[in-house]
Amino acid sequence: MNSPLRIWHPFTNSALDLPPLLVEKAEGVYLHTKDGRKILDAISSWWVNLHGHANPRIAAAIAGQARKLEHVILAGFTHDAAEELAARLRKWTAPELTHLFFSDDGSTAVEVALKIAVQHFSNQGRTEKREIVALEHGYHGDTAGAMSVSDDSPFTEPFRAMRYPVHRVHSAYCYRCPVGLQRETCQIECVQQLETLLAERGEKIATVIVEPLLQGAGGMITHPVEFLQKVRALCTRHNVLLIADEVLTGFGRTGKMFACDLAGVVPDLMCLSKGLTGGFLAMGVTLCTDQVQAAFHSEARPRMPACKSSRTNRSLTESRQSRGLTRSASRSCADCIRLEKRDRSGQSERSSSAPRMRGIFPRCGRSYTSFFWSGVFCCGRWGMSFTFCRHTSFHRMNCTECTT
Repeated sequence: MNSPLRIWHPFTNSALDLPPLLVEKAEGVYLHTKDGRKILDAISSWWVNLHGHANPRIAAAIAGQARKLEHVILAGFTHDAAEELAARLRKWTAPELTHLFFSDDGSTAVEVALKIAVQHFSNQGRTEKREIVALEHGYHGDTAGAMSVSDDSPFTEPFRAMRYPVHRVHSAYCYRCPVGLQRETCQIECVQQLETLLAERGEKIATVIVEPLLQGAGGMITHPVEFLQKVRALCTRHNVLLIADEVLTGFGRTGKMFACDLAGVVPDLMCLSKGLTGGFLAMGVTLCTDQVQAAFHSEARPRMPACKSSRTNRSLTESRQSRGLTRSASRSCADCIRLEKRDRSGQSERSSSAPRMRGIFPRCGRSYTSFFWSGVFCCGRWGMSFTFCRHTSFHRMNCTECTT
């Protein structure tokens, strides 16, 4: 006889902890257990519930959407619900935040932000600018990258080898001031450690990530607004991207829609989750500015973008329009292998069934093929001609023989 399949509950010790409470239903702020108890959900189920459990309007909206369209990939597709959510977020977020990327949850939203920040500089040829700064007492999630920027703890200790190096600087922990001052008379001297670090290594640092004004898992540590303002000013001065992790603080938790609003600060990237769906479903959003996103859609340096759900890269259109140029470039390179050709009747002869995308390196004119680019793929029925250059490095998406 098979043994029962047991649920492994997070942050619990099955050998020491009491059995989990069996919740039968929930309504408003209360949980109702199987044995008849009524419990106040004071932690709002890990800070996700905004409008009460089993909110009828949210439940009805989810049911209606599920009957119409439950899921479609956002790589090359979109749908009304995603567009409507983007439009509604536009009403609440800072005007400077102009692009958003959907993901799974808060931890994933952080991962996306970190990767966008590093690739932002890599796409500009600043590959040395990849280091990350985080605050003491921070918590950003439990995936590998999010753990890396979170503070050391017994929960992260077993994964020390998986976490990448991060610069860690003082938090504005006024109750236990890291520089031994009193808030009533200080001038936010705790930010000086970050100031010194950026002055010394600003050319190598890509981003600073913070929980704005409130560090939740670190002990509900509240920061003066001046601390966040000074962090923003330092990042701007040293051309470092500021990531605001508003997964906890977003959607009214600090009195404003977002904690950054209290300080009058606009980050370069913002992470949202938890209250985003009112606690019903897991979802994450990473927002960024035009300046950040522009590095992924440069006409001069086409590369694979991090935001797979952004609109199709304009380079695809340019590539299709410059078909003759691609063919000319492929003929000029002796090492290029023709994978597909189109005859005058419009029929394609495919030597490979794998979908590929073509383009041209801007400096040498050699053509390349990638398997995915901008989340959209092409195949022979589009009447496109694809070539693969042996000089191509797929991961770098540039020609290894070029100096650029």
